Amino acid sequence: MARKNFKFRMDDSEKDLTQLVEVDELQEYALVVDPLDEMQVQIFVNEKRIPIHRLWKKEEPSYCFISKRKYKFRNIGIYNLKLVIDGDVITQKIRVRPVKITQKDYETMLEDIKEEVYNLIFSTFGRSVEYIKMAFKTQPKIPIEFFSFFERNFRRFRAIFRRIRKDPNRGLRKQTKLTEIYETDYFDDIVEFQKADKIMLPIQKKFRGIIPKKVLVFENVQTHDVYENRLLKHFLGLIINKLNFIEKVAEKEERLAEENQDIFRTLDKRIEKWKEIALRCREYRRIALNMWNEDFIEDVARIKLLKTSMVLQKEPRYKIFYELYQDFRKNSVVEVHSDYFYMPIRQAWDIYEIWVFLELCKVLKKMGFELEEQHLIEASERFSYDVKNTRFDFRLRKNEPLLQLRRKDLVAKLYYQRDYPVDFKEYGSKYGKKTPDIVVEIFKDGKPVPEIVIFDPKYRIAEEKPPDTPLKDMSHYVETIRDREDKRIVKKAYIIYPGDFIAHLTPTIGFIGLVPTQDREEFVDTVRKLVSSITGFT
Repeated sequence: MARKNFKFRMDDSEKDLTQLVEVDELQEYALVVDPLDEMQVQIFVNEKRIPIHRLWKKEEPSYCFISKRKYKFRNIGIYNLKLVIDGDVITQKIRVRPVKITQKDYETMLEDIKEEVYNLIFSTFGRSVEYIKMAFKTQPKIPIEFFSFFERNFRRFRAIFRRIRKDPNRGLRKQTKLTEIYETDYFDDIVEFQKADKIMLPIQKKFRGIIPKKVLVFENVQTHDVYENRLLKHFLGLIINKLNFIEKVAEKEERLAEENQDIFRTLDKRIEKWKEIALRCREYRRIALNMWNEDFIEDVARIKLLKTSMVLQKEPRYKIFYELYQDFRKNSVVEVHSDYFYMPIRQAWDIYEIWVFLELCKVLKKMGFELEEQHLIEASERFSYDVKNTRFDFRLRKNEPLLQLRRKDLVAKLYYQRDYPVDFKEYGSKYGKKTPDIVVEIFKDGKPVPEIVIFDPKYRIAEEKPPDTPLKDMSHYVETIRDREDKRIVKKAYIIYPGDFIAHLTPTIGFIGLVPTQDREEFVDTVRKLVSSITGFT
């Protein structure tokens, strides 16, 4: 059997692939295929074929092939392996677990990212955009918090709606009616004329040979299209829109938990919870749509201006509804759309970069810098179920100032993957383009050239302290990024990685250990000192 030629080598020992193989991201291990020369071998990893010639040429960056016909895994996740040897198919699942961060670290990073994004939305848009100002009388809720609030109030709203449906508020509406001239005493406009008979000589003279035949008259009719019912329909639209959003969040969280389940093996209850929330959202939306299609509300027009009325203040049923509506607006959920919130554990290095960026923002705010401008989050307006709604999109755009903060005469700009080109006007790189991961540019007194602090998150570093290569990168940043007068403008360049050590190797470069669930005070103090050495502020 070909299986005899198929081994898994780890820590100088071999394992026969008869069951799930579990390894971690720091271990040295390799898949070794050692068939006879005349054997025909094909290797597939996650349905992607790895050609034999690539196994010994080391052409694929994400696969570290250590020798002829050997295959090595590095990334966190599940690898579905398939070998075809002379027509004999062997399949195997290999689980690569994280060890640099725990499950709690991973979940803490995601929650911290979400929390800081919601805080940025509240502080930036809550006091400036009209539609958001109405909703942000109190701190906005994340979707799961809002769903708990929504469930408690939806049953009450259904009861109020049933009472209103029995005898909804009505008003009078003028409408035109086409009628014969002889059927009315008063009319608004003549629609059709006819020739006058000979016996109607006085009229004939007056109308020069023609008389009115059909005219338009106005009449008052009862209608349900009044402000109170428009507000009721508007509220239903808000409910349906929020349920759509929360259902999408629940489905994404469910997919995320299922993707991480093979790694953590502790997410069964979480998967069931999100499934249940998605199911309830669909059920509540069905009920709300049935309300939307009720006869008395179906032809009610869109609301144009939010206001109060005597009916909303005095009529018992509408008064209770209005109180519920105001509570709903005060406890609004914010629609934030971002793939960053649902990144699986196999993308731990990307999550770590985003998290470090936002942590640095927090440190600057603790130092007294106030947010002046931001380009992390964009607000866009769209129509959904006849309701104007604002949604937010959160994304790290490369090579532009994502956050601008000010303290007195200093302006700090935070960049993600900032490019320093060779062809520059004020400042750039003298020896080839440089692109650090996170950059803080500090401008004094409106000067065009900043003083720079560079932070480079390096999740993949395996050793207790960073090896020489990334530290050399920090030295290159310090040496090569300069102004027109060839002066160095990078004052500090530090690596940040999930470790326990903080060290200053020289006055300008070093490394900082930062783990989400560990005490961050030392990290905060270190960053304070680095920035303070430039600004003079503590």
